[in-house]
Amino acid sequence: MVLRTLKSWGKGAVTLPKRWREKYETDHYIAREMANGDLVISPIEVEYREDKKSGSFGLHFPKGIPMEQFVRIMDELGEKDFGKEKYRAMLKEAEKERMEAYKKSKKRKR
Repeated sequence: MVLRTLKSWGKGAVTLPKRWREKYETDHYIAREMANGDLVISPIEVEYREDKKSGSFGLHFPKGIPMEQFVRIMDELGEKDFGKEKYRAMLKEAEKERMEAYKKSKKRKR
């Protein structure tokens, strides 16, 4: 096990040693706080996929990832791209639209 002292900068960014960044070949990491208070940083393999013809895009986790971590990553990306308040409003609107579609589908089945 290799131990390194890390320093957080301005807004909380932490720089990982170059050797680690090169070893894991990823820019994506999960930080977990363990029950005993330890902070564990683990690399995750993420592939960004984009179909320019259709305009669709997405993330792919070849080695898998627990759903809770996926949701947290997506929330962080959404907040980064749109700002926290706007992203939360977008989620609320999407949930409202899903509920309306669900109610319509229930009515059609009757």
